Amino acid sequence: MLYSQVPVKMLKKVSTELKLDLKLASLLIKNNDITDSEYAKIVIVRDVLTKTGTVGTIQFPQTYVSGDELAQWALVAGGTVIWLVKRGATLLVMTGSAQFLVGDRRPEQEFGLHSYAWSALNRMMEDLDVTYEGDPSSTSRMLAGVAHAQRLLAPFQQRISFLAVAQQVVFRKSAANKSQQYWDSFPNIDSIILGSPIYVSLGSTNAI
Repeated sequence: MLYSQVPVKMLKKVSTELKLDLKLASLLIKNNDITDSEYAKIVIVRDVLTKTGTVGTIQFPQTYVSGDELAQWALVAGGTVIWLVKRGATLLVMTGSAQFLVGDRRPEQEFGLHSYAWSALNRMMEDLDVTYEGDPSSTSRMLAGVAHAQRLLAPFQQRISFLAVAQQVVFRKSAANKSQQYWDSFPNIDSIILGSPIYVSLGSTNAI
């Protein structure tokens, strides 16, 4: 959902509940105060999605996934960022541009606002020279890319708040034979969610 798609009545209701001044938000947008205006939009969209029941958690994903979790992440290639967030036996994998980091300076070369997890993951694999033969959008390719990217992650975790589109969910028990080999890279994980981040806010850092 985009900010412009939020119904006017719901927009006013949510803004009142969140104590956000729409006139102030409009003024900020006109003045190109990107940080404040984008933050206001994010809060409103997140709250609307939550009210409509389309936002879930890592363990119970819906169309969207949101949370406040410890994550490993790395800027791996060409402005691509990968985040790994584990909750129970589920692993959330988010890939996208560094522009999704709230408060982070955007790289000179960006994916664009409408980049999706698959295209970001495929580009990351190309930049890292990860070889894989087969369907470029297959589950096996996704698992191979994530398994490779895991080796690049720094040995610490950072708390993040995030909202992402849950683009695909794969399960170990239903994996095809050709993808079973890649599951060895994810011990104690029964399902993996591939998500495209709408925003990621960085918090404190903890050593693993």
